[in-house]
Amino acid sequence: MKTKIYSLAIFLLTAAATVLRSLCLLTRYEPNLGHLQPGSLSIATAVLLAVGVLVCIASIWIFPQATFPQGTLTGSRTRAGWAILYLLSAACCFFSGLYFLANRASNSIVIYILIGVFSISFAMFFLVNCSQDATKSATASTVLSPWLCLAGILALIFLLASSYFDMTVALNGPFAAPFYFSIIFACLFLLAEARVYAGQPSSRLHPALTYAAFFLSTSVGISNLIFSLLGDAANGISIAEPARALLLLSIPFASAARLLHLGQPTVSAEQKQEFAE
Repeated sequence: MKTKIYSLAIFLLTAAATVLRSLCLLTRYEPNLGHLQPGSLSIATAVLLAVGVLVCIASIWIFPQATFPQGTLTGSRTRAGWAILYLLSAACCFFSGLYFLANRASNSIVIYILIGVFSISFAMFFLVNCSQDATKSATASTVLSPWLCLAGILALIFLLASSYFDMTVALNGPFAAPFYFSIIFACLFLLAEARVYAGQPSSRLHPALTYAAFFLSTSVGISNLIFSLLGDAANGISIAEPARALLLLSIPFASAARLLHLGQPTVSAEQKQEFAE
């Protein structure tokens, strides 16, 4: 019960941060300066983002025994939810990768091609693992999943590099700093996911990274996407490209799918084999 209440609090913080940051970017962003106009809304958004990350990380001490049990989720609805979330993540990665591969207007064509290739490769990770089959001992899932997770990490690292050297946005501006931190926590989450599929889970640290990745990638990804669609498109901010936000938005679906494991009963491969016998 405590885990469900804590998860609900994280979801509410995420929703509030997403709304506030979207309003800030749409109403308080000054393109000539590359910063938000000073005011209570801008301060509240920054404070909420910082508090949200600290609350997510605090789960290490709030729930010292919290781990993700290994195995197949029980319940058809839970397994269906896992599959739908992973398919949505795959769609975000795939269409984002297509955009980066097709974009030839950027000065960083090589980096865009690398992001596109790794993003599409990362989409395969979700397609391979959306079935939640725990009996795969030497299947494509067991062999490929850690490497496909690495492809996702590389896609995000190249995305971070292209954003860091983007001269169209202030380095410490409202776009750059939250975007950088969201990518960093997304990479840490994917590293923890790779350890799970490699048979070496990081136990207590994994839930905290999952919460933090969900909080930041959702609030930053959605607000960036809203700005790219509804904001001042003439300001030429590359970091606000829809494909960048779309790639980042693959992480909330993946982390939400992993959170389905928290506090849920599972069936291990050995138990499933016993039931079959």
